Amino acid sequence: MIDPAPETPIPFPEAPKHIPGRPHISTLHRWRTKGVRGRRLETFLCGGRRFTSLAAIRRFMHVDDPVQTPDLGDREVQRRADQAGSQLDDLGFE
Repeated sequence: MIDPAPETPIPFPEAPKHIPGRPHISTLHRWRTKGVRGRRLETFLCGGRRFTSLAAIRRFMHVDDPVQTPDLGDREVQRRADQAGSQLDDLGFE
């Protein structure tokens, strides 16, 4: 939640200027409504205008829990490949 006291609000249309790659405003709207990987961009309405803050952008972009891919051994990789091959054979693919 944005606390306007310590965080300086910025108008939502200006937010892309503060994000690397300057994403389109529609991307930011998607980030605030649907989010990305369970995280949403925090915004608020004031007088019918939408605002966010630099701190909210930093919180949204901060990756403190990167997606971890399991370290599979060679045997497990081969077992899964064989299993996938069997499933494809059962479905009629060669």
